[in-house]
Amino acid sequence: MNEKKSDMDGAQTTVTKESWFIQETPMGDFMIVYYISPDPMKVHQGLAESREPFDVWFKDQILDICGIDINTPPPSLPEQVLDWRR
Repeated sequence: MNEKKSDMDGAQTTVTKESWFIQETPMGDFMIVYYISPDPMKVHQGLAESREPFDVWFKDQILDICGIDINTPPPSLPEQVLDWRR
């Protein structure tokens, strides 16, 4: 998991935490992505526009794993319905 850590550290510098999970469900596997950034839409736009070697590799991985082409940013981000903290 750490083989691309230094490359990832240099990419998307506004992201302070990022985690990816595979959730098995009766309907098939589901990818859950969680990250923290002060400007999430800027993260998506920056990644979509980037031609940096690591970002190109990363986008290829997402396409291969999820079938999602993130070269075009989403029109909006998911609506948050709960934010619980202790």
